[in-house]
Amino acid sequence: MNEMLEFGRQFLWTTLIRLQRVVMYREDTVTLEGALIMKRYFFDLNKTTSSSYDYHGRHFHDAREARDLAEIMALDLSCSETEDWMGSIVKVCDPAGKILFSIPVPPLAKAAA
Repeated sequence: MNEMLEFGRQFLWTTLIRLQRVVMYREDTVTLEGALIMKRYFFDLNKTTSSSYDYHGRHFHDAREARDLAEIMALDLSCSETEDWMGSIVKVCDPAGKILFSIPVPPLAKAAA
């Protein structure tokens, strides 16, 4: 029963975050000087016990640039002085909350190799 309640709580929380993003950032693209189109990507950090949501997002030309940042974030987290983020995942989402891809935070030994 507790597992079911926890699943329901996580589901409602995730849905609330997605709705908030859509309401706050209806325009998921930005045009600069009429030629450059940039899309907004959100970088969420997920652990098995908790999550940290990106409410603002970042603009990039394409998903490749967003993936590059997610990989840098994962490597940076793996080098932290504590092991709080070991086993975490950096999830990159669009404004509607759809997960585009996930980058796992590597163990420190693998990151140093």
